[in-house]
Amino acid sequence: MTDAKTALEQLTHRVELMERERQRDRVNVRRHRRLSAGLAALMVGMVGMAAANMQPIRDVIQTRRLEVLDANGALVFAAHAGANGGMMDLWNSAGKNLIRASCNDHGGDLAIWSDGGVNVLGAFTTADGGEVSVWSGTGQRGARVLANETGGVLAAHDPMDRAVAVVQASASGGVVEVAGAEDHAGARISGSTTGGLVEVLNGTGAVAASCGTNEGGSGRLAIMNFEGKVTVEAQANASGCGSINVGNEAGTLVWSAEGVRNAGSVMTLFTPSGRRSLMMGTRSEGGVINIMNGAGNPVVIAGYADEGRGGAVSVKNGRGVQVFAAGSDAEDRGKISVWNEDGRKPRVIEPN
Repeated sequence: MTDAKTALEQLTHRVELMERERQRDRVNVRRHRRLSAGLAALMVGMVGMAAANMQPIRDVIQTRRLEVLDANGALVFAAHAGANGGMMDLWNSAGKNLIRASCNDHGGDLAIWSDGGVNVLGAFTTADGGEVSVWSGTGQRGARVLANETGGVLAAHDPMDRAVAVVQASASGGVVEVAGAEDHAGARISGSTTGGLVEVLNGTGAVAASCGTNEGGSGRLAIMNFEGKVTVEAQANASGCGSINVGNEAGTLVWSAEGVRNAGSVMTLFTPSGRRSLMMGTRSEGGVINIMNGAGNPVVIAGYADEGRGGAVSVKNGRGVQVFAAGSDAEDRGKISVWNEDGRKPRVIEPN
């Protein structure tokens, strides 16, 4: 019995050893399988990376629309084709479209919106060149800058979108216009090769007053009536003296006064037809008055005596022939002379 028990115990012990060895082999097999799988995955990844590195970098990417999203998945950039060509849009983090760059019929076009969705700036090409417009936060245009065939233009707009102040280039120089009522210019400042000019316009857009240079390069001031006729004109004449002219409702000169170099002054009155009817002048010797007839011929001349210190009067007939003279002689005595219609056969009356 003892030998049989001992044999059974030995057999049982051998079975247990075999079982533990079998269990250890199973663990080793599983560990080997996991290691093999990892090595295989690593090899596949390395092969894939090598294959990717071997592929050439693409120079061109073609797509109908390109979109970029932020970390939250919101659209912040898009590029696609528009009606006239390419178009790009930018959004802020709140999803508001703020910038757009596109093409128009003449070239490029840039639009910028405020956070409130109002278009506040636009820069674009036109048939004449470029143009930039700026709007207020409420959508009212405030200013325009553009180029045309004569040069640049800068315009300031009022709340009614009227260009109330415009600075622009012209063929003769710069021009500044300030608008008046009903879209008519209220004032204009311009430059030319001869000088500057300031014009004030009335409600109909006609020039009511102007200040500038005349052909001689001196200053000139003119005032017009409602029909645009010059009624008052003041300027420097060719001799450098002042001159004032007054016209009637038709702009015809009816009165003038001007200085005379080294002589004094002259004042002239004209008939409505433009003929001189009265002239008054001064010299160092004294004053002179000429009265003309309807033909413009002097018929009465009054002034200082050539041979004395006193006055003298000369009367001519309609043919311009002197027929009467009165004055004083060198001794301050009175003297009267009378001629016939031909200026002959004088009769003289004077003190003995």
